[in-house]
This record gives sequence, structure tokens and C-alpha cells, in this order.
Amino acid sequence: MFEIRKSYIIIFLLLWCSNPVKSEERGGVVSWVSSNDTAIHVVSMITGEHLAYFKNHIDTLPRFILTYEDANGLVGRRGNIFSRSGLWLVTFSGSGRVFEIDTLNNTIDRQDRTFYQGYNFDAYQFQRNDTIFSFGGYGFWITNNLLTYYSDVRQEWDFMSHAPFPNEVPERVEQPRNYCFYDSNHDVLFSIQKNILYAFDFRNHRWSKKGTLTKEINFNDTYNQHKLTDSTLLIMGRTGAWEIYFYGNTVTNRSLDNGLNYLTISHGDQFDCMYRLNDQTVLMPKVSDVIAVGYSIEFLKTAMLDKGQVPLFSSTSGRNWRLVFLTLALMVILFLVFIFRDRLPGKNSKIKALNRYFNLTQADVLQQLLSGPLLADDLNSILNVQEKSWEVQRRQRSIFLKELNVLGLRIFQVEIVLREKSPTDKRQVVYVINPQIQDQLAQLLP
Repeated sequence: MFEIRKSYIIIFLLLWCSNPVKSEERGGVVSWVSSNDTAIHVVSMITGEHLAYFKNHIDTLPRFILTYEDANGLVGRRGNIFSRSGLWLVTFSGSGRVFEIDTLNNTIDRQDRTFYQGYNFDAYQFQRNDTIFSFGGYGFWITNNLLTYYSDVRQEWDFMSHAPFPNEVPERVEQPRNYCFYDSNHDVLFSIQKNILYAFDFRNHRWSKKGTLTKEINFNDTYNQHKLTDSTLLIMGRTGAWEIYFYGNTVTNRSLDNGLNYLTISHGDQFDCMYRLNDQTVLMPKVSDVIAVGYSIEFLKTAMLDKGQVPLFSSTSGRNWRLVFLTLALMVILFLVFIFRDRLPGKNSKIKALNRYFNLTQADVLQQLLSGPLLADDLNSILNVQEKSWEVQRRQRSIFLKELNVLGLRIFQVEIVLREKSPTDKRQVVYVINPQIQDQLAQLLP
């Protein structure tokens, strides 16, 4: 049992993740930390070899019994390990293979029936409740946007959702790095794609665009990432180390003053850059030229130095809320104008009264008659019959005036429009307002 270093500096960011000098790289391996012996256990999924890396020595433990064939397809890849019902469940991106490690019976069984796919190398794989999910990855010359899950019933990977950004062909030029993280506390998968943060909420199975990353962090200058808590991700780079709380939109600077924030030598296929021993402590394997065994193990407390906090992204929801507020304000103003318009005396009330009795054409004729007499040609133009035959024009004028005078008898008890001889040409007939109701009609019309 090791003593936790008293000089842990309350920072767990001596993030120099590398593989032991004296151990060879092994493809197709999986590793974990045991809380019983505080050692890093590394198991080869190809040979069943089981090594335990202690502080001062390496133990060779009994090999696991493999119950499957064709394990060489896993060479060069490191598996992701998840705990379920007291057993270890191991997945490999690229091949899509799923295994179960039984440490009690010392066996490794293959669980899936997946045929080699090759479309999801370096996919982000995570566990939600008892289900393993895989998101993104590359293969067949594209990066994909697929969210899939492993079905225990079908023993295959099933489709769940497409992300709202397209599949792409990777370019040779430097591209922004993409990061994914599943926040199990809030049940949300976050994905950074080209400096834009997206989120998939498992509660409603919907994707959303959260916003654009701020400029305080150079995400392209990072080497390693590690799940620090159920809601935060630690990323480590050449210029610093940061703890990201996606859901809370905060980035906390966890950099060390001595600059040991990043990895200068690859940690190989055996080890992860960090292991979570418990809620308070993380474990880091490091290269050492001083110690004979070729490596050292650091135990660091997760009580960290806080060197400042900045927002992770600028939210698009703020702009959306402002737009919603302005829209609602405009609707309220229009509603108030509509309400008070009906209550204003004068012109508006006249229009309301007028529309109760006369249609638009009738009101137009009455307004023009109040300005002076109308000729037959004027009335033809208002009725839009000027292109018709003389007989049709006469009939349409007669019908229109008859209907208008019927309304006059009902409203004023007299006819509204009268026919008179033109004062300038006795051969012509003009139409005029009945002088008995001219004042009443003038008050009614706007």
C-alpha cells in the first residue's frame, strides 16, 4: 500500500502520461486500477497475459482464459473498460468488438456478433446506466456523426441518432480538435466540432447547438483528456491544463507553474494517462530514468489549484431570448394599439359604424357623392363596368343604386341617392346625395 504523497501540491496536474521505459508496447490491451492492491492491471486481449504494475515492481499474474479466436484484429488498439454487475465490459473502436472479463473465473468471453466494420476508429465510447454507447469516429475516408449503442439482445451495435453536423472528409491541413464528453449527472452528451459545442439530451433524445467556444483556450494544442468527475473533463496541453464543466459553461485553469501540464512522450498502449482511484484521488503512471523499474506512480488529490475561470462558450440562446423578447414586446404593442384604436372616438368609430351598414364599394360611392355629383361614367368606373356594353352598364348602375337606396330607407327612412338633370347639360343625368340626410351621412362617413 502506497502513501499518498504529502506534497501533492493540491494539484493533480503533473500530467506527464507515458508508458514504462522497460515494458514493451502491447496492442489490443485494456487496463484498470484496482482499489484492493492499488496497482495498474494490464490485460492483453490477444494472449490473456495479465500484469500488475505496483510502485516498485511488476507482477505477472495468471493468464486469463480466452474463449474466442481471431484476436489479432485488436493489435495496435487499446480498449475502453466499463464496470457492470461486478464484471468488466471491454469495447474496441474500429472493430466494434465487445468482451466480458470475469476476474473471479479468470476468463474473457466475447459478447458481440459484430462483423468487422472499420468506420468508427477513435470513436468516443461511454457507459450510460448499463448500456455502452459509441459516438463518431472515422473510417472509409470520412468522419461520421453517428450515435450508436450496444444491444445485449441482438449482440450488435444499433443506431440511435445523427448529430446535427454532417459527415466530413478529413483534410490534410490542421483542423480544430474535437472533444466529446458524457455528463452522467445531467444525462447529456457534449461534442465539440470545429469550435462549436453541441449537446444530445438523452431525456428527450434531442440535439441542440449550445454556442461557439471562447478564445481563452487553445483546444488544438492539447494532447490528453481524462474524465475527472461525472460532470467534468480534464484536458492537458502544451500551454496548460483545464477542467471543463460543459453543462455549467465554465473552464477552470488547472495549470502548474512549473509547466508540467502535458505529455512529451507517448504513453503507449498499456496505460491511460490517468486513473480514477476514488472521488478524492487520481493515479498517474510516469516515466522515470531514476527508478530501476522504469516508471513511477503518482497519487494526487483532486483538490486543485484554481487559477481562474472563464466561460467555455458564448451561448446562442442569449441572442435567441433577446429576439423572443423583442417579438413579444412588438406583439404586445400591436395588441394595445388594436384595443385602444377601437375605443378612440372620431374617425375610427365612424369607420366601425359605417362598416356595419355599407360595403366598401358603397362607402366609396357615398364618399365621392358627398364631394359632389357623379356622372354615369364615374359610377361605371367605380363599379368596374366601363368596358361592358351600354345595356350592361345601365343594368349594373340600376341594381347598385336600388340596393343603396333600400339601405337608405332602412337606416334613414328616405332614399340616399337621387337622379337629377345636369346643370351644365340637360341631356345628362347626374347622381347626388339626398339633401335631407346629407348632414347625417357626413357625420357617419369618415
